[in-house]
Amino acid sequence: MKIETECSRPIAIVSTESSVALVYQSGILRFRFHKSRSTWLLVAEGVVVGRWHHVTVTWSATAGLSLYIDATLAARCGVFCHICGAV
Repeated sequence: MKIETECSRPIAIVSTESSVALVYQSGILRFRFHKSRSTWLLVAEGVVVGRWHHVTVTWSATAGLSLYIDATLAARCGVFCHICGAV
């Protein structure tokens, strides 16, 4: 994805059971995953406006939710953790 300007409106995917949102604001990229009554939030800093970034989010039953930016682990939220910052 290429972030060209400040944008506090999320890029979102919503279904009846879960939702995913990606928001960039002031150099911070936030990824939120919501399912049932649980919400996981990953926060990564240092994302540069005007530059292409490869953003990947993975889920593992043992490691939980992980956010990678340009192939580097930027944030991880364990299976039972619900709000996490940079690693």
